[in-house]
Amino acid sequence: MDTKDRKILHELSKNARIPLNQLSKKIKLSSGATLNRLNRLEKEGILLGTLTLINTYKLGYSGFRVYLSLTCASQVKEKEILDWLVKRAETSVIGLTQNFGEMTLMSWVRSPNEFYNFIQTFKSKYREYIGEFDIFPYIGTIYYPRNYLYPEDSGKEKEVRFSDAAKHDDLDISILKLLAYDARKSALEIAKELKKPSKTIVNRIRRLENQKIIVGYSANIHINKIGYEYYKLNLIFSKSVNYGKLLSYAQQLQNSVYVDEAIGRYDFELNIEVKDKTELNKIINELRDLTGGIKSLEIKQLHKYIKLGFLA
Repeated sequence: MDTKDRKILHELSKNARIPLNQLSKKIKLSSGATLNRLNRLEKEGILLGTLTLINTYKLGYSGFRVYLSLTCASQVKEKEILDWLVKRAETSVIGLTQNFGEMTLMSWVRSPNEFYNFIQTFKSKYREYIGEFDIFPYIGTIYYPRNYLYPEDSGKEKEVRFSDAAKHDDLDISILKLLAYDARKSALEIAKELKKPSKTIVNRIRRLENQKIIVGYSANIHINKIGYEYYKLNLIFSKSVNYGKLLSYAQQLQNSVYVDEAIGRYDFELNIEVKDKTELNKIINELRDLTGGIKSLEIKQLHKYIKLGFLA
């Protein structure tokens, strides 16, 4: 992978919906050459897909995060369970860690009762294979556009936080569901699928962006294939720390990809992508110096996302 490939991945992380002609201008290649590179990145399993960053709270949804480990004796049973989870409408994000059978799930549901019923169904079906099982109410995410890929052209973070519902209708939901796991799907393609005029779709997408229901577009990248490692740092500090100070640190750190905000035992949840353990330890030491000490640190090393979206 060369500099132009890194620039493509960075631009998609900043705005996965960027038109091909604009993307080609940014990386200084023809549209045809740019498209060939996009196709190759997908074929090689580096670019796993694109996604739309949706503020589901504005649609009246609630969010829950699950840390889960499976104790399956066979890969066949584990695959069966993963396939079942992927197909469930209640799961929007499924990330696999480097640890055997360990994963993290995100669920966006219309009500806590809907999530409860999903969990009860899951337990009744696969209880004997469930090990660790921790649930946290989820209230927000801050997204960072992988500035380490191309520091010369850093992008800005985007925020999704709990907020009051915004006006929307069934057509808006239909559009969002088509964009959720394919941010590059064109308005014309959406119009054909929904049997609506393309102008209507363009106007609706623009309105959803203006309402901040759509806050941006990003990319699902298999970062292990580009020589990076993904770590989720769940931190508890030795003393009280100003949260704004922590966010300022995450903002200036080029390796930041997410800050998760959940109701639970952790003070700060930082997701980073680094070259190696040396970079990881440097960030941990910087956080220790910044905060005056770390009481507890839980590290989860993510392998890849097998489902990544923000609307069921």
